[in-house]
Amino acid sequence: MSVLENSFHKFEMYDDTTASGKNMSGKNFSKLCKECGVMNGKTVTTTDIDIVFNRVKTKDTRIINFVEFQQALKEICVKRFKSKSPEEALQAVYGLIEGKKPRSVGTTVSRSFFVPCAPGAVMGNSQGDGNGWDAHRMTSSA
Repeated sequence: MSVLENSFHKFEMYDDTTASGKNMSGKNFSKLCKECGVMNGKTVTTTDIDIVFNRVKTKDTRIINFVEFQQALKEICVKRFKSKSPEEALQAVYGLIEGKKPRSVGTTVSRSFFVPCAPGAVMGNSQGDGNGWDAHRMTSSA
């Protein structure tokens, strides 16, 4: 398996419990293009990615296989690297993708934790917090 094909499979499987390991959805193709820098927002936009995806996929499907993926990259590369020859542009796009894997953007790690305090310790505002609890005494005023 090539390095490019390995990246294809990593993005293809991302966040898809029904993934077969052989076909990539449009959502994951777009994620790959965005995270790897193929889509730069200037010469290659989200719209361009969606148009190319729909052009290369088999009719009446919502997925592409690795061969269709390579065809999509051939179409995108000349738009992304206009000053290069088609072969140089394709190699440049491969270079952006090879060895990459999806990031979990937007995932939040909880950093909250409980810190036990000694009985009678001063906690917060001694005026009470307005919800029926006196933060100083840690007793209910209700």
